[in-house]
Amino acid sequence: MWSYVKFIFGIILIFASAAGALSVFSGDVERVGRRIVENGVDTTGVIESRTEHLIAGRWGRIAGAGRYYTIKYNFTTLDGLKYSSAINVSQDQAYTARDGQQIRVRYYADQPSVNSALGFKEYMTDEDVKNAPLETFLLSALLMLIAGAWLIVSSWKHILPAPITLSVTQQVSTRAQSAAPRPRGTIRSHGNPAFGKR
Repeated sequence: MWSYVKFIFGIILIFASAAGALSVFSGDVERVGRRIVENGVDTTGVIESRTEHLIAGRWGRIAGAGRYYTIKYNFTTLDGLKYSSAINVSQDQAYTARDGQQIRVRYYADQPSVNSALGFKEYMTDEDVKNAPLETFLLSALLMLIAGAWLIVSSWKHILPAPITLSVTQQVSTRAQSAAPRPRGTIRSHGNPAFGKR
């Protein structure tokens, strides 16, 4: 069962890598980025909460800890739909902001889940579109292609039925049967016993 899952997932990865590479070469990535820039809508959002996260980890004798901060905010689109989003911010930004504070939010009109809290995180600009990391997209597509091919090859060995092997004695008896002379002509039976008749 697991082999079939790996095989299907490998096919999905290969199709995804092909779609990603095609979108880069056809210019779809740049067109989508430009549409997001041109269809940005500004509105007012509200900070719901600020959170400080402490991450602690240990690797053998080495221990480490780190902190990062997030701001959760919500906004309402021009169509009256409410969306929530969260962004990582610096320590200064987290302590300077306050819960309930109004902020400017810019969102993509066709998909408001693509948004940015202006002043904390910049919305996509023309410069971002021009400097889009196309090489990174292509490298990701190549890595997905390699991973998909590996999954297919490694699972295909378990999906194929095992080859049938004959033992030496079976091979000899099979050859002996095939080498036995066969009568020529046809044998006809009339339903009457022929034995004992002259």
